[in-house]
Amino acid sequence: MKGSFRRSIGYVRTNDKRLYSSIEEKLSKYIAYCFIRELYWIHKHRLPIEYFDEKYSIEVFTHWVMARSSISMIGLVPDLLSRETRHKIEKPYGLIRRKWSQYWSKVIDQYQDIQSQNLHE
Repeated sequence: MKGSFRRSIGYVRTNDKRLYSSIEEKLSKYIAYCFIRELYWIHKHRLPIEYFDEKYSIEVFTHWVMARSSISMIGLVPDLLSRETRHKIEKPYGLIRRKWSQYWSKVIDQYQDIQSQNLHE
């Protein structure tokens, strides 16, 4: 068991960039959905994209990602000021902007499903 664990760790260390790039889009999408889900649970209604534009600059969004990563490990930002980190933050930020309406629809549908399941229990 110890040997296979060490081999697995070695594999991850050797292939970390390739492994990350293979899941980067999924992580960005997950972060985007988490963000919109939180907005919906707070406000209980769909917000216009102008709300996002007004309240969430890239710096404020970065702060949200940092706060969430320390709570639930969704983003884990090791070096906030690096170009690489900014690039990683810009991916879900841009995704939110591009898919705002689509993601809101999905989050609201999920919320309504949860509510209806709770009513039937």
